[in-house]
Amino acid sequence: GPPEAVWIGVNRFFTQHFPAMSLLSKIILTVDVEELIRDVQRILKVTPDGEIYLTLDRRLFTDREAIMLYLIGAFLTYKLGYRERGVLSLGELCSMVRKPRKLVSTRLSELCARRWAVKDEERNFMVTINGIKQFIDNVLPRIERRTEIAR
Repeated sequence: GPPEAVWIGVNRFFTQHFPAMSLLSKIILTVDVEELIRDVQRILKVTPDGEIYLTLDRRLFTDREAIMLYLIGAFLTYKLGYRERGVLSLGELCSMVRKPRKLVSTRLSELCARRWAVKDEERNFMVTINGIKQFIDNVLPRIERRTEIAR
């Protein structure tokens, strides 16, 4: 139709639907990647080839914290386009955390039970948006306090 009619239609659509979109944004959990990078930049680094590193001594982290940091690293490398998927296998996590398979598997089960991580159909693990939020809000402050003391 004529441009005026199209404009009126688009305007009507946004007027009717924008309030609902605004309301939805208040209940949908999302992660701001730039903010996440700022939050973890002191303790987590990634490379363009998808490698993930903890910058502080591994002994400063509990096993669960280290696993979460590596899963967050996988999420970030995916979001930055350095990996095809934001997942890690049990074997990769065992190698990164330097702990036995049984222990890492147990910690992953705990994280999945909390809904901080999920296992996909290929038996790989990824962090959830809720897991990232809970980690940043509740765990990271404790790590920061503990590592300040350790310096």
